[in-house]
Amino acid sequence: MSSATAWETHGCYKLGGEQFGPDFPVDAALTGCRDSWNSLDHRDPSSPIRNIQKSMFQMRQNFPVLNDGLFLQRLSKQTRDIQLPYSNGTATELGIWSNFRGRFDTFQDFTGQGQGNQSIWLVFQNDNATIKYQFNCSDNDTALIALFDSGTTVKNLFYPFDEVTLKDGPIRLGIDGSTALNGCLDEFELPAWGYKAYVPKDKWIGPGPMITAFEPGHDQRLLSSNKNLKIGFEFSAQMDCNALASSIVITSTTESAITAQLDSSTINCEEINGTQIANMVGSIPSVWKFTANLTDVWDGVHSISVLNATTTNGLMSTGSVDKFIFRVGQPENPIVFPMQANYSLSLLHQDVNGSLYVSHKAAGADSWRYSLDWTTYSDWIPYTGGNSTLLNAKNWTGTKLQAWTGEHVILQYYNQLSGSSDYFQHGDLSTGDVPGTPRRMPHLFAQGPFNQYGYDAGLNNEFEQGSDGIWRWNFMTEWPAILQLSE
Repeated sequence: MSSATAWETHGCYKLGGEQFGPDFPVDAALTGCRDSWNSLDHRDPSSPIRNIQKSMFQMRQNFPVLNDGLFLQRLSKQTRDIQLPYSNGTATELGIWSNFRGRFDTFQDFTGQGQGNQSIWLVFQNDNATIKYQFNCSDNDTALIALFDSGTTVKNLFYPFDEVTLKDGPIRLGIDGSTALNGCLDEFELPAWGYKAYVPKDKWIGPGPMITAFEPGHDQRLLSSNKNLKIGFEFSAQMDCNALASSIVITSTTESAITAQLDSSTINCEEINGTQIANMVGSIPSVWKFTANLTDVWDGVHSISVLNATTTNGLMSTGSVDKFIFRVGQPENPIVFPMQANYSLSLLHQDVNGSLYVSHKAAGADSWRYSLDWTTYSDWIPYTGGNSTLLNAKNWTGTKLQAWTGEHVILQYYNQLSGSSDYFQHGDLSTGDVPGTPRRMPHLFAQGPFNQYGYDAGLNNEFEQGSDGIWRWNFMTEWPAILQLSE
């Protein structure tokens, strides 16, 4: 999802829900409107979730049964039923499952594709806690039955790529023509919501290289300083340092039309001491890091693309174009700080002839448009920064009650690199009835059964904005009351 302030402003859930009961674990949804991360661009190529998904896509290529295999068989399980609150008597099954994923051998043959017909042993649990399960490998009902023969050493396709050697199980299932006992484990530990996918060790293929972190962070908002900035990329494998530097492409949208440059004299590549990994099941760790300085980092929006970086031996690559963005600007720049800079007292001005003009502060914008009446906008205009005297006279056709008091402008900006036009900035020529108070709405009216949804004009239904910026209105009616608010 591209950057949008709505993800933050709408991010606090306060309604509760009878369907789930008072103890429903809403958690972060209660405080999302106070978390600025929610309004960032979420197309982060280094996101742990994205890398887990990318590794799964690679597994599908390496092991065709994961992509097209039609056969799924439960081998064993150790579960219990619980009653969750407000489930109306419907039981929820919690525990661990052992499953076999493979081809339908009567009509599916993947010979010549990846690892061919190699089957996969899937083990997973749905409990919200780390659990060490115990099993009895001599009992059909309580054993953790594996897909592969006893004595086989199997390796997990997901990080941490753990290996286990299977013990004798209690049964021969004859899978893939085997006549040996199926393997078993007498204990098995999984983290909360954990999962593993095992294959014989000699058939194991790990994930390809991928970017696991970016410094200063994808879509970070930075105060402008000295036009220099340190950047860094972390990878899940050792990469070719020179080839990586050559694969980096920088694009900048600035008022100066200057593009940031990579300072080759500051490039440093090194292994990471101590594995760094996100706290997610199957998350890919960082083992190698590239750092360098950027110069000519002017105010605006900058993107850094890494084009199919290759490993040290040249045999593997990221297989993708990974684009990161970051923004640099002053506190009043709505492109860089859209939540804090959505109002400016130094935005709208009037010259000696009475013409209105705006003083832009949106370095990084590609185009802009304006509204003087809050209902209609001008055409989009190429952004060049500085002062713009293109504001036409206001042509208000609504009622006096609905109009702005005094002159007010709403500017909307578009930035191509972030793929968003969700950048607005308000400004007043004079602050009207509430001097010094930022105004973002001309009026606020209440409608409802109490005034027949506006048909009873004899009742006051207009909010007033105080000097503290809060809109207030005194209201009295019978309980329960229903209200709608409109500008």
